[in-house]
This record gives sequence, structure tokens and C-alpha cells, in this order.
Amino acid sequence: TLSLGITFRDHFGRKNIRTSFLWDNLFFAEKGTDGYLNNVNSFLSLSFEKNFNTKTKSPQWFGIGAGLLTRRNGDYFKGNTAKIFIIHEMENRRISLQPEFYLTDDFKKFAFGMTMKYTF
Repeated sequence: TLSLGITFRDHFGRKNIRTSFLWDNLFFAEKGTDGYLNNVNSFLSLSFEKNFNTKTKSPQWFGIGAGLLTRRNGDYFKGNTAKIFIIHEMENRRISLQPEFYLTDDFKKFAFGMTMKYTF
């Protein structure tokens, strides 16, 4: 995930609200006739998050986001596809789980997904 965002602070200088553009690449591997194929599907998303930790300087973000499929590769998504996701980042944690809800086949079919993110 590549993220570009703006963080707003409160009058005490603590991080308060964050809005971001996200570029997510989903990598799917499948066995082809010549070995394994890597199919990359990309989503462009917008998220809005709020910091719920006002006691320390480490933020604890919770928010929601939505995105559209911009690059399709393989048979995983059909037609126009969107996703809605929930962001919950705990303070000082490198690993986060992000539930995602996909609307595919011209927004007619629903699928659930989960993303595990590790921050370097």
C-alpha cells in the first residue's frame, strides 16, 4: 500500500484527524501451464480516520475508507468493482488487520476479505 495523506492536529498539537489517498496492490498467484502466474489488481481509495488516543503522543487510528478497482488482472473481480474497508491501527503496533467488503460484477455481488498489514 502506498499512502499519501494529510494529518490535522488539535490545539494541543496532538494528531487528531487524518485523510489519505491509498494505492493498494493485491497480488494473486495461480498455477498456469508454464508455472505460476502473478495477477496484480489495484485499488485507488480515500480514507478518513480519527485518533482516539488523546492521552499519549502515540495515535490510535480508527476510520473508514472506500475505493475503486483501477487495474484488473485475472478472474478475481468482474465488471466495475468497489471496496469499503475499516481501519483500526493500535498505538505502537506494526501489524494491523483490516476487514474489507467488496462489491463486484457491476456492484451486484458481495464478497468479504481481510488484509493484514505490516509497517516497516
